[in-house]
Amino acid sequence: MNNPRLIICNNIATVGSVKKASRKRTKKTDWPKKVSLGRVSVSVYRRKLTNGRYGFQLANYASGKRRLDSYPTEGKAIEAAHRLARQLSERQVVAASLTNAQAAEYASASQALQPHSVNLPIAADTLAKCLDEVGDLPGLLGAVKFYAARELRWRGHPVRASLGLRV
Repeated sequence: MNNPRLIICNNIATVGSVKKASRKRTKKTDWPKKVSLGRVSVSVYRRKLTNGRYGFQLANYASGKRRLDSYPTEGKAIEAAHRLARQLSERQVVAASLTNAQAAEYASASQALQPHSVNLPIAADTLAKCLDEVGDLPGLLGAVKFYAARELRWRGHPVRASLGLRV
């Protein structure tokens, strides 16, 4: 069983077939970092700026399209990523609990805003800010009518046209 010739042959066959490890250095990188909460994941990227320093960006999909938000430090970017992940996660929980009637209302409102190229979350945020200023919907409508009447009267003003302002 312990034949020396078999042991030598076995060693030669085994050693000859072993591949040597590659000497290429692998670049260890921790970027991009992912911040996850529930089913939501937010990526934070590190970019080298023209001045040689690093800037940090996070991929923000809150409005439906990808937008890169920039931050000067890693800490601020990670903190913003945690905040965004929490907001998106809460939004998904609310979206999952919508009734059919609420989903139909959302679809109807989105369709009404589509010709104006405005998405519903931005429109709702703007409406909330306007209501903070005016107080109620009839007051807001009155303010818009007042503005539109003054703007239309002002558009036809000869001085405005001669200055090259919007006519």
